[in-house]
Amino acid sequence: MTSAAQPARRPNRRGRTLRRVAIVLVVLLVLLGIGAVVADGALRSYAEDRSARDIEAQLPDGVEGNVDVSIGGASMILQYLSGSFERVHLVGRGLTVNGTPLEADIRATGVPADQTKPVDRAVGTFGIDEAAVTELLAASTDAPADVALTRGAVEYSAPVRLLGIDLTYDVTAEPRIDGDTVVFTPTGAALSAGSGSFDVGNLLGDERLASLAFPVCAAQYLPEGARVTGIDLEPGHATVTVEAAQLRLTGDALTTVGSCD
Repeated sequence: MTSAAQPARRPNRRGRTLRRVAIVLVVLLVLLGIGAVVADGALRSYAEDRSARDIEAQLPDGVEGNVDVSIGGASMILQYLSGSFERVHLVGRGLTVNGTPLEADIRATGVPADQTKPVDRAVGTFGIDEAAVTELLAASTDAPADVALTRGAVEYSAPVRLLGIDLTYDVTAEPRIDGDTVVFTPTGAALSAGSGSFDVGNLLGDERLASLAFPVCAAQYLPEGARVTGIDLEPGHATVTVEAAQLRLTGDALTTVGSCD
């Protein structure tokens, strides 16, 4: 037979079948990937809402408001199965402490799914107004009664009688963190009478100014094991940075405060 008389070669059915199987597998993998993302997102949303409700239920007495929770990191499914979340961000909305507004922003790493276990590390920034600062300082017997916030310092006044004249002693003091205590050390002072005033910082000297410093125990306001690591003062407002390691997010742990003994 000649080549022209040979029957036409049929298409390779096996090759077509393999191509179709490959296409189906690719489509299935894409669909499975989309399903995993949707499931991961649903689990993340559920975990965030559940955590927010749990935290709000355990807020100490006198604290009211809402907490937003966002969970970062890799796949939520893998994080959940590992028993720990990589990053958790908490933001307080409309928080008040005994009626005083409080701004709160907390970032934590190594947060266990089981809240009875400790968080590896947490850093929080808390904003309070001047009235709240004065109230906190009033709890210290060494602190002045009235305090005004300025950039990087506090100002307070005290009456003094000198040579039969009633004067006011105005002091500017800067905060310094010393372990569990915040020490406010005067950097300047002035005597005033009526509308007049004059600087007496140089007359008093550094040693005398230092003797006017007053300490405030910061630990008494924080969960045990937490410590103040930063203080930013602005007119009428203070922002305090607090860090904690191995902190448990349970009601008992959050309401058990430290001491400066």
